[in-house]
Amino acid sequence: MTRRATLTRRHTLGDQPPAFRSQTRGGRNVSQPVNHDFEWNRTLFSFLCRTPVGVCLLLLVLLSACGGPKPPVRGPNLNSDGDTVYDNNRGGGNDDATRISEDEVGYPTSPYDEESIDSQKLNVIDTYNSNLPGNLDWDPVFFNFDQSALTESARDKLSRYAQALKANPDMPILLEGHADTRGTDDYNLALGERRAQAVKRYLLQLGVPANQMRTISYGELKPLDPSKGETAWAKNRRVSFTF
Repeated sequence: MTRRATLTRRHTLGDQPPAFRSQTRGGRNVSQPVNHDFEWNRTLFSFLCRTPVGVCLLLLVLLSACGGPKPPVRGPNLNSDGDTVYDNNRGGGNDDATRISEDEVGYPTSPYDEESIDSQKLNVIDTYNSNLPGNLDWDPVFFNFDQSALTESARDKLSRYAQALKANPDMPILLEGHADTRGTDDYNLALGERRAQAVKRYLLQLGVPANQMRTISYGELKPLDPSKGETAWAKNRRVSFTF
């Protein structure tokens, strides 16, 4: 079969015949096969370089090829390892070396001692009493049923208390008004306040400074005797003194 017949047969079966380019080397013509893909790419590149749109497309391709992979974005809940597990040892140090003991910050390391605190309060009261004229006990003053007027016995006590308060102007005193359980809560609170104010007014008349005294009413909330009967009620109708 001749060469022409072979080429014709391949073309009939669907094969593209090879293309050749004629070049001159050393004074003679040399035929070389043509690469169609290369020729097409070169033609496309030449076309793109001649138009502004083509130049922009080439720049975009170059920039996308030069860009490296972006680092992963850490979310707000990621720790230094990139996961969501809390790092307990983020400082990298010794826990025992960085832990502050209770002694260093002043926390109590011994159990609560109620007796010691109560004794301290008593010592403070005893110190005040030792500085008062006559070493007074500061007993409450009592009132008649549903009354806020001072009795003669109450006036006698308050006269002695006034001398002690004037001798100790830096000692503030709290006048606590109380009532028995008869009557409503609101009424007894108001009655206790009237009794405390009556004591304060009398002490003011005797020369005790107003800024040295404060008043409060507990009504029937703090009975001196919680039992029922006239004896218990008489004890609860009172004004007591707290320093």
